[in-house]
Amino acid sequence: MKTIANFGLMDVISEDNKDTINFNLSSGKVTFILAFKGEEVAIERAYWRHLNYGGAIEGDQAKLWKIFNQKIKKKLN
Repeated sequence: MKTIANFGLMDVISEDNKDTINFNLSSGKVTFILAFKGEEVAIERAYWRHLNYGGAIEGDQAKLWKIFNQKIKKKLN
């Protein structure tokens, strides 16, 4: 079952064991696709789009996940 939620700064699309999180910016967006396996979660793919340009976000998945969580917590406070 597919569930879509809009939280203002981001949209979350949940389906099966994956969540797609879109951060909508004025001129583009950043998307994270999270995959859940039991209690573990990992960034399956991450990519950006800005003024019709874009690409994959490469790097250490653990570090990317840490930065992602920090940004979310900062916005919530």
